[in-house]
Amino acid sequence: MQKATIYVETTIKGPSVKDGSYAAEIEYIRKNGEPETREISGTEENTTYNRTTLLAIVTALGRFNRPCEIEIVTSNNFIKNTVECGNLSKWEENEWKTSKGEEIKNKELWQQFLQEMKKHKIAVTLWKNHAYSEILKMKMEGLHEKKM
Repeated sequence: MQKATIYVETTIKGPSVKDGSYAAEIEYIRKNGEPETREISGTEENTTYNRTTLLAIVTALGRFNRPCEIEIVTSNNFIKNTVECGNLSKWEENEWKTSKGEEIKNKELWQQFLQEMKKHKIAVTLWKNHAYSEILKMKMEGLHEKKM
């Protein structure tokens, strides 16, 4: 099974709602043994840290056309804990509602994430500053400048 790593960055940190950008670097080894990287990025208005992180992850996962072993590197502890605790399967069984009966926030993105998890072997690693942090931050700054 091919291995890949997705490094994720967002412009939003913490519990706030505002315009934000996300970017991810996809790193893998090609069939010929050569290393390859691909970058994805985007912006969204009135969004949150969890949503921009999920957008980056789901968009990056959508680039894979066959099952892979994928490590997602993010600073988002909520995403890591949600995946590791098996909450996605629990939410699906509970018709995408919390234990209190409330609708799951960002349901459509979590559903896409779960579908990707069924195709791939996915692990999430918590890492505040990874190898691509500065590159992705510069990319996101460029997205904001274009938007203004």
